[in-house]
Amino acid sequence: MNQKKGTLLLALAISLRSVSYLFSKSGLEEMQPLSLLAIRFLMGFSILLVIFHKQIPKIRKTTFFKGAALGAVFFICMAFELYGLRVTSSSETAFLENTAIVFVPLFAAIVYRKRPKASSLVSALIALTGVGLLTLKGGHLHFSAGELLCVGAALSYAAVILMMDSFSKEEDPLLLGILQNGFIGLFALPAAFLFESPALPKSGSTWGSLMVLVIVCTVIGFTLQPIAQKDTTAEQAGLLCALNPLVAMVLGITILHERLEPSGVIGVACIIGSILTAELLPMVKKMRKRHTEIVLEAGRI
Repeated sequence: MNQKKGTLLLALAISLRSVSYLFSKSGLEEMQPLSLLAIRFLMGFSILLVIFHKQIPKIRKTTFFKGAALGAVFFICMAFELYGLRVTSSSETAFLENTAIVFVPLFAAIVYRKRPKASSLVSALIALTGVGLLTLKGGHLHFSAGELLCVGAALSYAAVILMMDSFSKEEDPLLLGILQNGFIGLFALPAAFLFESPALPKSGSTWGSLMVLVIVCTVIGFTLQPIAQKDTTAEQAGLLCALNPLVAMVLGITILHERLEPSGVIGVACIIGSILTAELLPMVKKMRKRHTEIVLEAGRI
């Protein structure tokens, strides 16, 4: 798979994941967060085992442990997300969580001991302004517990993207995707019994939401992401996070009838602007450099 196909596949995976905000919000009406996570990912893992049972014997020890590490960090991310969803709108959760685009290059600079690019710092400042406006309530800056949980999800999701960028180039990405799903469910199950009172859904509508989460968002979306990231960069993966909140916002407004305050609309624009800045400034710099090279070459002729 070339980089273009990898980018398109990653865009599809992230778009499918954005559907999860809507159906998770619906599922949380009857189920508790950790219980929903455990049932969703263990069911998804079971389906993947049936489909790819011939691939399972190929799992290496390193793949197993890296899949476990991905599952652990993704479990933290998803727990933050679902607890945040209980008290914030699906669109606001999506936008706050996907400020991960800002954290990815900053984390990469720390991990690889490189100075962050100017575009990363500018986009971070714009994004933080957007987050501030998005959390502006009644003219006052107010971070609710739900919004803080969503920021926690953003930080852990940025860590997932960086880990996946490294692991998917070292191991079989399909097996990584299968294992991470299994470990998310495996970590969620004891946590659910420890902190909640696990119970299966009672209504048909909740079962319907759960099955969409299992098949569309987990079996397809979560499993595709490591495969797609093998042929893309962590920065590109972070940039494509922009699709997630946009799709979630459209679904939340049209189906759940959620609304954003005027300051929230400006905040959303700032977050989208920060994402575009992170990609466009390096492109402009590269174009200027190329233009200078062309001018110098023309001067020598």
